[in-house]
Amino acid sequence: MLQSLMGKRGLLLAVTALALAALSGCANFPGTGNTTPAPTSPQPAATSTTSTLYYDFQDVPIPNELTLVRDDSQVFQGGSFKSGVLAFKGRVDQGSLIGFFTTAMAKDNWKLLGSIRHRRSALMFQKPDRLCMITIYEKIYYTHVEIHLMPTAVNQ
Repeated sequence: MLQSLMGKRGLLLAVTALALAALSGCANFPGTGNTTPAPTSPQPAATSTTSTLYYDFQDVPIPNELTLVRDDSQVFQGGSFKSGVLAFKGRVDQGSLIGFFTTAMAKDNWKLLGSIRHRRSALMFQKPDRLCMITIYEKIYYTHVEIHLMPTAVNQ
């Protein structure tokens, strides 16, 4: 009986150890990390006293509580034109992010066209030559933000 109980405990310990190893992933092992560089390094806002950063799009402010998700971000540049998607995550309340982007984008001369506020919120902004759609949604540990920037018309 004691041997059967020890066998069950040993099996339970082994299964628990394997589950913990699987959940921790292999990101800490050498050679398995992502070596793709970020689109660009964040630049602090020059005239702002708040914690605002700018990445590839110099008129799209990002709160410093968010970190860039490199694997989900891509920027296309052709001459002076840039478009693409920047993805971020952080432990920030979805409502406060909506408030931040609504206020900060207006300061950078973006016009709010409309918004959807639900589990997956979306804000649509416009400038004469570009559109910017910001989606905000929560997952288990983080709030995710995706910023899509695209042209409104192609010059001919």
